[in-house]
Amino acid sequence: MRRLLALITLLVASALPASAGAALAPGDIHIGLAFSGSGAGSTYGGQQEDAARLAVDEVNASGTLGPAKLVLDVRDDASSPRQATDAFTQLIDGGAVALLGPTLSSCALVADRVAQARGIPVLGISTTGDGVLDIGDFVFRNALSERVVLPVTVAVSHRRLRYRRAAIVWADGDAYSKSAHDVIRRSLKTLPGVGLVADQPFPSDSSAGSTSALRKIAARRPDVLFIAALAPDVIDIMSAARRMPALRRVPFVGGDSFNTPGLMDQAGDVADGAISGSSWIATENTPGNAAFVRTYRARLGYQPDQFAAQAYTGVQLLADAIARADSTAPRAIRDALAGLRNIDTVLGRFSFAADREPMYAPVIQQVRGYGFVKIG
Repeated sequence: MRRLLALITLLVASALPASAGAALAPGDIHIGLAFSGSGAGSTYGGQQEDAARLAVDEVNASGTLGPAKLVLDVRDDASSPRQATDAFTQLIDGGAVALLGPTLSSCALVADRVAQARGIPVLGISTTGDGVLDIGDFVFRNALSERVVLPVTVAVSHRRLRYRRAAIVWADGDAYSKSAHDVIRRSLKTLPGVGLVADQPFPSDSSAGSTSALRKIAARRPDVLFIAALAPDVIDIMSAARRMPALRRVPFVGGDSFNTPGLMDQAGDVADGAISGSSWIATENTPGNAAFVRTYRARLGYQPDQFAAQAYTGVQLLADAIARADSTAPRAIRDALAGLRNIDTVLGRFSFAADREPMYAPVIQQVRGYGFVKIG
């Protein structure tokens, strides 16, 4: 572990200007994390907290911030927009100079308005839905949007599966699911010879509703099923589909919501072969990725997922911005964050575009034997 921390210290120090952190006074720098420790997003949120704490410990050990130390203040937003708003308010009132989260786009669309109004930079580490960055110039994300990842997912899945009759089932009332649905529908229209034979919404809190939607889809005999929903609904849909003769062998394709070992653990064999777009995969040869996976597994006893990698990178990006700003003033941190270009991260070579969207390459992966394999 000491060798790993020494290497991290060297890498961070070489990446930053010589003066980085020089003006920071000794003491604690509070950053806040609002995540889905419970509720619909809890499949993703737990790993976010674990990874963020690991990154804070590594930043502090590296000396990136000179004599100052990061402190991570954490709140469970229970996957609720109201509670996410309360969490951000509490974190800001408690002295947080920057924020991470919330886990779900539906929460961010409400809670991020608090950060914008109070001039506190917020970095979304899993919010991929439309409209989040439109809230204002203090709102960033390091998660690739569905508009970036899903068109590639559709193209790669079609090259591999050669489907002609596509269907979409999606959770009505959830911001992520609606955004994913809209991108999938647009992307399918670009594929020659492919028709959308069924497009069925269902209430996001109803397993009976998703089963009813699947029955309508089964009647249309698709040869691929796109799923735009959060993990609890995805598990229900995969399991129910495999009980229907017309959908028993139809491949599943989706987005970020597939990308956690927790989904495979709960869905079991029915998830095998599912294709999804991702921001990260454990086997990718990105800077520091192998060390991150080893350290995470040694410290926490389980494999990190995409959401862990994005949270880990989020802390590092905030620390980098604070060091470059040589200040804990939220406006200075925001400006430094907006200026980050070509930063080596476990997600890949990372930059923020002018609209505060992240820029790096997506990964297309497939579930095989309770693990992910890169396919494009």
